[in-house]
Amino acid sequence: MNGAPKFDRQAYSAESRATAARWWHSLLIQEDRSRELVENLVNHLERFDAPKVFVERARSIASEEARHVIICSHVAHELGFQVIRPPIRPDETPKDAFALAKVMLHVLIAGFAVAETMSVGGFAAARSRARAPLARWALGEILRDEVGHGAFGEEAGVWAMRDWSAARRRTMWPACVATMEAFEQRAGVPADAHANEQCDVLTALLGAPPSAVVCAGLLRSTERWVLPRLARMGVLPESIRFPVLG
Repeated sequence: MNGAPKFDRQAYSAESRATAARWWHSLLIQEDRSRELVENLVNHLERFDAPKVFVERARSIASEEARHVIICSHVAHELGFQVIRPPIRPDETPKDAFALAKVMLHVLIAGFAVAETMSVGGFAAARSRARAPLARWALGEILRDEVGHGAFGEEAGVWAMRDWSAARRRTMWPACVATMEAFEQRAGVPADAHANEQCDVLTALLGAPPSAVVCAGLLRSTERWVLPRLARMGVLPESIRFPVLG
């Protein structure tokens, strides 16, 4: 893959490579789901006559998510394993305009402004532990894109709620909380059958750190970026205070 450093399999045990490959496979599945979600979002934005800049940005993000899938597959292959992309069962698109608008808002705010912003901390934490050049490169490529995805969710979400009252904007808060909780739980529990297998030091060097490391990164992102972002959007309840971090 263009730009990817070479990987020396002999420098790591088969067990460490297998554990890391499962981590990268789980990430591949997550990124593939995101790709499908954003491709649908493009259609939703067009249906509601969103500004062209948002439609084009969504198309660009879909391409980035597709590249993330390729990156994850490449890393797993270099680790010595072939991954399988399970088929995605797309959610049924609501025919009612009101219901479709609700889906679009959820994707923009809970999906992008919250989840994609949280993921920045998780990827940064994983990259801080990684030492294999291939893993650091792959995580860096994904991390670079994820930073912009959260900003897109904020900007497009503000557009979608442009006619909403302050009280109505805050009705999006429960969905944001549910997304934060689900994201943290998913990061803490592997998505495969090896849920009790502990990542060792060598596995972390391959870009697959212990779940506690990733969860700590997600929490830092929540305080540093997610809550301030939701406050700017008018979604954060007035009763909630958060630390101002530098």
